[in-house]
Amino acid sequence: MKPNAPTWNGQPSHLWETSAETLDVGRLTLCVDPRLELLATVQWLSSYGSRFPLLTRLEFDYKADVRAHFDPYRDHQAVRHLNEMLDRPASPEAPPFAFAAPPEAMLYVRPDFTVAPAIHADAFLIGRTGGRSMLDTFIANLRAFYTTSEFPAFFENHRPTYRKILTRTAQKLGTRDEIARLEMFYGLQQGSYTILLMPLYHSVGFGPNLQADGVRHIFSILGPAGVTDGLPHFGSRAYFRHMQQHEFSHSFVNPLTASHWERGRAYVQGYNSLAEAQEVVNESVIRAVTTWFAYEDEGSTQGDAALRREIDRGFPMVAPLLTKLRIYAANRDRYPTLDAFYLELLRTFGERGKRLEGRDP
Repeated sequence: MKPNAPTWNGQPSHLWETSAETLDVGRLTLCVDPRLELLATVQWLSSYGSRFPLLTRLEFDYKADVRAHFDPYRDHQAVRHLNEMLDRPASPEAPPFAFAAPPEAMLYVRPDFTVAPAIHADAFLIGRTGGRSMLDTFIANLRAFYTTSEFPAFFENHRPTYRKILTRTAQKLGTRDEIARLEMFYGLQQGSYTILLMPLYHSVGFGPNLQADGVRHIFSILGPAGVTDGLPHFGSRAYFRHMQQHEFSHSFVNPLTASHWERGRAYVQGYNSLAEAQEVVNESVIRAVTTWFAYEDEGSTQGDAALRREIDRGFPMVAPLLTKLRIYAANRDRYPTLDAFYLELLRTFGERGKRLEGRDP
């Protein structure tokens, strides 16, 4: 078998043996996970979609099947409890149970609906659920919904659809080993790489990770960008490659920001909360990295276009960070990992502030 040939349903331990539909291509796993489909179904039945633009507005056969099978369960306790969680007043210290938090929480759920204990040490997730008891109640209600709605039969009946989605998506991967490229750039290897495709989500991306087997397993969660022949698709090859670079990069960059924060926080000022400041840093650094890749992949014209897009999206720090990344790339003998260079990236935020005040950095 060729090294990059696909193999079906090799269940990595970090998927908790969930009977997910998976397709392995080299070191990368493409996956439709029943836990996330269960979550997305309950979110679709709740007020989640009206509160957050995070569920797909595309129409396709699978979505119609979800509507037909699960619409009678709109008043289930799992749906009502999720609405209660969404009604909780949010604050910078306790943001809503939305965006990356719900699917990330589901990665800790085992097949018997017990929760891996590590989740209780994750302040990010516990803060967004409203506390441990709210999370435990939510998982218990999901288990009841799973049984009452006959979700296992629905998932099994749609395995051919999931397999078609995975097969078509695998064709977007190309021949270059993007995982090796990420690891070479960051100077760090991760335990595994999984793309979680969620047909009911909007074309957003999230990049969670979890610790298992003594290593970090990293994920890219992605919703569809369009529909072809009645099946959701996940963008062009270039778009799909960019999304994986971005979402996988979160599991490299976010821990670096956290580990260097004590020394680097003085350079990052003017934000409402620690979470906001670190989010700006993470997004800015990651977008600088993906812009660097755009220059490598497509040349100066497309690289310049990628840089302009990031600045237009409200990330002005991408330009000075890109300048620093050129120094990093030219001196890998001195900086074998991005970790060794990271404080210099944080210092860039302070340098920009001084320039805006008319002072030399």
